Amino acid sequence: MKTRAAHPCAVLLLVAAIVLPAAALKYPLSAKEILEAYSLGRKKDENMSRFLVPYTERYPAPESGPHVAMIRLETPYVQIVDRASKDPKFDVQRAQDEFLGKPQVVRVIVRIEFTRTYSRLLFSKPDEFVWRRPDFWRDFKIRLLQNQEIAPQKVRGEPEYEGAPIPKSMTGAVVTVEFDAVKIQSEPGKVEVLTPDGQHIEAKFNFKKLK
Repeated sequence: MKTRAAHPCAVLLLVAAIVLPAAALKYPLSAKEILEAYSLGRKKDENMSRFLVPYTERYPAPESGPHVAMIRLETPYVQIVDRASKDPKFDVQRAQDEFLGKPQVVRVIVRIEFTRTYSRLLFSKPDEFVWRRPDFWRDFKIRLLQNQEIAPQKVRGEPEYEGAPIPKSMTGAVVTVEFDAVKIQSEPGKVEVLTPDGQHIEAKFNFKKLK
């Protein structure tokens, strides 16, 4: 394939694309899109912060029951932005090696926090305490729907503690659900979280407007 020097205007357009990437879910990512996402994350500026806003929904605490505090969506593009902003060892070559032509996932991340009415303590008797088990998050159902429910590939949860560096008490958990990126369509969808006490928390994501 013939190559030629880039016209100055073309260079400016490429820079603009890196600073403010056009929206629309694309998978698999091209080498150019991987570089674009990496460059956006490395800058760690207002453009990156503004880009990430539509991917996270936060919720106030309920009157009773557990607090589903956050639902976050991570497409492969967002994963590159996030890695580039946090990991100094994650360079361009590593991004290309891990994301170009390799099977990828879309992640849904849910943060669950304890409240006064849904705490780490289930009940107590004189001189006896029963604590909520660390995998309590398994009682929560997390679903991704686009016309129909998309089956997850993997579900994992990590309890969170306060009192670092020595954990003193469990405060909640972060649950990560992974879906095959091939099954995600460029159309509106939603994440539903169903809690053990009957709460129904919903986050809508329009994959036509997300990368």
